Amino acid sequence: INCGVTCNAAFDVGTTVTLSATPDSDSEVLGWGGDCTALDEPENSATVTVNAASTCTVNFKPLPHTLTVTKLGGDGTVTGSHGGINCGDKCSAPIDEGTVVTLTAVPDQDNAFTQWPKHCSGTDKRTTVTMNAAKLCVAHFERLPQTLRVNKFGEGSVTSNLTGINCGDTCEAAYDYDSFVKLTAQPAAGYQLIGWHGDCAGLASSSTVKMDR
Repeated sequence: INCGVTCNAAFDVGTTVTLSATPDSDSEVLGWGGDCTALDEPENSATVTVNAASTCTVNFKPLPHTLTVTKLGGDGTVTGSHGGINCGDKCSAPIDEGTVVTLTAVPDQDNAFTQWPKHCSGTDKRTTVTMNAAKLCVAHFERLPQTLRVNKFGEGSVTSNLTGINCGDTCEAAYDYDSFVKLTAQPAAGYQLIGWHGDCAGLASSSTVKMDR
């Protein structure tokens, strides 16, 4: 017996034959059936006593594949329909061969979901991946622009180094997350600058704020 070359042979009546199964690197022995009795030792072996024509069946099972999920850009969570995927808690899990896993991306507040690169695809928050090999899915989030609002007390103008703020005309504008905006105050005739408050600070004519919230 040498399967897959030879899978049958003749033995003298009463002979006890030990069969050993060797799975490929991506499989494991699931069990024996038919006239064979599985042995604890040696591993993956079974015996049969040939008192008549006998049939032994060995079942191989593909090993689980690892599904890995990573997040890029902004903040959010990814959950999976199978296998314990729950990012940010658990971002990889073994999944049985052939399983179709649904992944769902949920952006945090002030974030947006943009796309699935790598083995997942599309721009919808929900995607599926078939586990016929180890897979990597990347959930790409991005931070939404943050609003900068300027309030004035007294008379004067405030302008920003980035396009947007020009008070008295426009006192509110949206800027990319983590960008730095420099505000410059120019008091009107008969007024002086007292200082900056809120998310800006200082007594100088200019103050810089980071748009991180």
